[in-house]
Amino acid sequence: MTTGTTTVRISVADYSADITSNHPTVTTWINRYFGSWWHAAPPPTDPTTATIHLTATVDSDRTHQLADQINQAEHETIQYARQPLHLIRDHNSVRAHDGHVAYHVTPNGPITLTGHHPDPLASAASRLAREALRGRLAAAGWVLLHASAVVDPHGHAWVAFGNKAAGKTSTAIQLAHANNWSLLANDRLFARPTTTGHLQALPWPAAAAIGLGLLTATGHINTIAAARHQLHPSTPTPMLTALATGSHQPQHAHGRELKAQLFPDQFTTLLGIPLATTATITTILLPTINPHAQPTMQPGGRTLTPEHDAFHATIEDRYPPIWGIRHNETPHTQTTLFHHLNQQPRWTLTLNHNTQTNKTTLTNLTTKLNNKPQKHPDLEQTHDQ
Repeated sequence: MTTGTTTVRISVADYSADITSNHPTVTTWINRYFGSWWHAAPPPTDPTTATIHLTATVDSDRTHQLADQINQAEHETIQYARQPLHLIRDHNSVRAHDGHVAYHVTPNGPITLTGHHPDPLASAASRLAREALRGRLAAAGWVLLHASAVVDPHGHAWVAFGNKAAGKTSTAIQLAHANNWSLLANDRLFARPTTTGHLQALPWPAAAAIGLGLLTATGHINTIAAARHQLHPSTPTPMLTALATGSHQPQHAHGRELKAQLFPDQFTTLLGIPLATTATITTILLPTINPHAQPTMQPGGRTLTPEHDAFHATIEDRYPPIWGIRHNETPHTQTTLFHHLNQQPRWTLTLNHNTQTNKTTLTNLTTKLNNKPQKHPDLEQTHDQ
């Protein structure tokens, strides 16, 4: 049942998006999803100050009507969010539906969504609002990196780079626990050089995918199992079954590991890890997980490159850029950022599945590098918008 129209504004850096809905579940979801890493609040009285406007309406009749219009016209079908999406591109806009949500996206104008039920609609609204803001940040010189990051008490970000399954999330979670630090990024983050040459970082709000192996190794498996019905709805059913039956064996399907999906705020409520909203990048980590090796740390390592370490379409396989609201960073912007990244200290890490021996190695590393911590003046000028 709806209770009237509500609007929430999400903001990051100098940009904002207003999401309006006739159902409170949608705006409550938006608040929860973005509020821990970006900023979510009621908008000011002047709505024209928002960069992006998105309307998400629970209206089953209207959703059926829009879906029928698309089905009866010539359209294409693609995989989006791992399900078929029927799509029409016309008059500089995109119309689409997936059976649950109908979309009408104008790249330089309003975004309108309708849905049968509030939860799928809220999830779709979150994805499109985030993608539209990503486009604005890219145009302003921010680069989206494929990395995880934690932040020490001095506002310094320790950033772990690597391919899928390299151990970025594992390293970040264990590093945060070992030092009682905050998490800035689980799998990707924005970065941009400041005018003084420092590297400012911002988080990318998203559900966090964590496998049974890591949850077991870090001692969180029972907590997550008890809270399995509160996890993000994208958590696969076989994962929920494994949690319910007490299985600690990694779950796989179609060649990929199935993982529990946590809302951003559940890092804190379930894993006990606070979240950071900004930082200055000071240390690069290049982890590898080898269950048969002793943990080691060595200075140096490979050079970071945009092709290998920026977040791009070959990595983002779930949400192809079909809406026209995602803008790519320029080669010059990427080259400049990676020049600065490669000036930071780099450490190659080997970790195993023993969290205690890993903790010793990670603590030794952070103690070694944090003997004389320095605050960066850029951070003192940076805050949530």
